[in-house]
Amino acid sequence: MTLPIYLLGQPVLRKQCEDITPEYPELKKLVADMFDTMYASEGVGLAAPQIGRADRIVVIDASPVSDVFPECVDRRMTLINPRVTVLDGENISRSEGCLSLPGIAEDVKRIEHIRLQWLDEDFNEHDEEISGYLARIIQHECDHLEGKVFTDHLSAIRRQLIRGRLNNILSGRVSVDYPVRFAKPHRRETRRYTSASAYHPRHDIHGYTSPSHARMTWRTQPHTIHRPNNQHTQWLTIKKSYSPWWASPRPTRHKNKS
Repeated sequence: MTLPIYLLGQPVLRKQCEDITPEYPELKKLVADMFDTMYASEGVGLAAPQIGRADRIVVIDASPVSDVFPECVDRRMTLINPRVTVLDGENISRSEGCLSLPGIAEDVKRIEHIRLQWLDEDFNEHDEEISGYLARIIQHECDHLEGKVFTDHLSAIRRQLIRGRLNNILSGRVSVDYPVRFAKPHRRETRRYTSASAYHPRHDIHGYTSPSHARMTWRTQPHTIHRPNNQHTQWLTIKKSYSPWWASPRPTRHKNKS
């Protein structure tokens, strides 16, 4: 079964994941669903936080890039409670993307030489030294288990340059051809009107009023609003009411009785 992928801004992507035990419910079904989701979205790896679970589970199938990177041939892996130790080596810069950050690809420097300790689906222990592009894929996916995404490895200047595209993901203004869950629901989906009236999307943030919005009373469910000068989001509940100009008290005019 294909599951929706959680996009940047979802709190689960910033959580520190916890180890799982052999009593984890329906683990093999979850792993199968993660592989289905990864293949449907044309990825080479997927971590549990990307489907909304803060558990230390990763699936990888690097065979699509095996033509260029021989170390990826027949490497279909399920990593349970993985532990990565970066070994000595040269910092190599390669382009990376992420299913949770659609439309963004940036060069990231990593040492492509690691020691990986993990459990498989049957909780058998494995310990292997891995080099090359496969080591990069593993580090990328295991970053998700620590609440990180690949853009965290970019310089502050580079993050500033792609800030607009990151904001588009946060606000749901991206086109994706696989099932996703945005961090911020559309305003039209969360708004409940008590009377039919015109609505301008900036009025709820800045409090602008105009006669065309007379007699409009509305509420919104809590939703995130991205601040232009801040990378974070905050919860905001808004309640406003507008009255028409003719409903306001009019001054009493006294006739001059002289």
